[in-house]
Amino acid sequence: MAVAADRFRKIETHLLQSAEIKRQTAASCAGSISKAADVIAEAFLSGRKLLLCGNGGSAADCQHMAAEFVSRLSKDLDRRALPAIALTTDTSDVAIAVPSADTQYIQETHLAVEHILCELVEAVLFRDQGVLPAKQDSAGEDSR
Repeated sequence: MAVAADRFRKIETHLLQSAEIKRQTAASCAGSISKAADVIAEAFLSGRKLLLCGNGGSAADCQHMAAEFVSRLSKDLDRRALPAIALTTDTSDVAIAVPSADTQYIQETHLAVEHILCELVEAVLFRDQGVLPAKQDSAGEDSR
């Protein structure tokens, strides 16, 4: 029983630490994530492609993010593939600095941020298909 209780505490501690790091990331990076989504959406709207690069775990993150754009994040939205390519042999610094020194939490948070970016870009590009909410201006008016 003591082993099961220790295991439960370890699981709970890990999940709570992960949630706390995501809370800190939301507090410190939401503006940067929103700006990144706008830059990516504008690139796609202008006919450009998204090139992603990283090394180690970040290379895997880049492959995952490219796959999210090339395929679909949501079954509720039938959309074309978006031009995103992972250049996994190059290295780069991470633009969204996760407030942790633990690789596992950094990569978990990268994955969450990648999903958020994809959703935000889809909202800009495909909101007219009736599946995604319309973009609103600062006064709450539909800006379509």
